[in-house]
Amino acid sequence: MTDDAKQTRQAAWADPLYDLLRANGVTQFAYVPDAGHTVLINRSLAEIAISVTGVAGPGGGSAEKPVGLVWFGCAREGRPTVTTHHIFPGDRAEVRRATVARALELVRAAAG
Repeated sequence: MTDDAKQTRQAAWADPLYDLLRANGVTQFAYVPDAGHTVLINRSLAEIAISVTGVAGPGGGSAEKPVGLVWFGCAREGRPTVTTHHIFPGDRAEVRRATVARALELVRAAAG
């Protein structure tokens, strides 16, 4: 695929996702994971898509959205979407590592 074709294909899904995030904010947990991966599945060659949003810290948390709260969305073409959340303990690096590990677990489950 040429660079122009790649950029055109990227824009086909990146622009709607960017618009979604701009309109709703990256921490609208109940909405972004569910909609973000749908854009990816519908507008890319992916069969599985994962989306993640949350508050890794050290700041930015609130009573409603504490540091460590991460929402996940995982979709596989032709299957129902899985959305889940978890509050991970630890500092920013630990929350990020735990987030990646959980995201990979969801992808493995979707692939199985």
